[in-house]
Amino acid sequence: MSQFMDQHLPNNFNVVRDYLLRIAGLPHPIQPIDVKHPDWPALGHAIDLRLRISLSSDFGTPVTAGIDALSGHASLRGVPSTPVRLALHRAGQDLLSMVRRHLARPTRLDEDTLCRLCFVAGYYEDIYRTGEIRRYSLLASATPATTLEQLIASVPPYAIEDIDQQMKLAVPPFAPFRELPSPARVCGPTFDGSGDIGGADADFILGGLLLDCKAAIQPGGPERSRSPPRPEPRYISGWSSTGHVPRPTERR
Repeated sequence: MSQFMDQHLPNNFNVVRDYLLRIAGLPHPIQPIDVKHPDWPALGHAIDLRLRISLSSDFGTPVTAGIDALSGHASLRGVPSTPVRLALHRAGQDLLSMVRRHLARPTRLDEDTLCRLCFVAGYYEDIYRTGEIRRYSLLASATPATTLEQLIASVPPYAIEDIDQQMKLAVPPFAPFRELPSPARVCGPTFDGSGDIGGADADFILGGLLLDCKAAIQPGGPERSRSPPRPEPRYISGWSSTGHVPRPTERR
């Protein structure tokens, strides 16, 4: 993919310039404060997952696959014993059930609980993405007695506040997307050519618009120029320019 983009889209200046014009009036990016070492990857996963739920979608394949990985005997770094794996698998299954019940009755869970669930789910997704439970994962301190309730209670306050603030920023731009009929809201689409680049998936296709959400520590760059990191425009352009389309089950 990188070689293709270097050859066919070596300069994304026009895309970046258009981006800068469009964001001129947007609220300034926010991030956790007074936290020495926020778990940035977990926050990124959690925000994406919370957006999915706001579009009446479940967590999707990455979270489910991460949970399923704990049910077998496949090698996973960072998991100390079989009883711990089973406890985390049970907690993961409870997590999926809790979200399914919420989607069936959208007034069931409050925002605090949803933020906590998404943060926990992000660590299961991380298992799918990395093939391990990383050292600083929320799941790393699990015991054979660990439950979903304990995992939810261990979510740090800064994470709940940050996810909540990000969702408030997302209310205006996502309002039209929430009004779309269900077939027009595709979350986590994979593509006919996803296998060519490691099974990659996108975030959303909403009303035919390919939308990818990025959580960055410095979204405006180190000089706060508010310019996007160079790979992001290339990433989005790459899906379109290489002719990849959603798989038939996700074209709906």
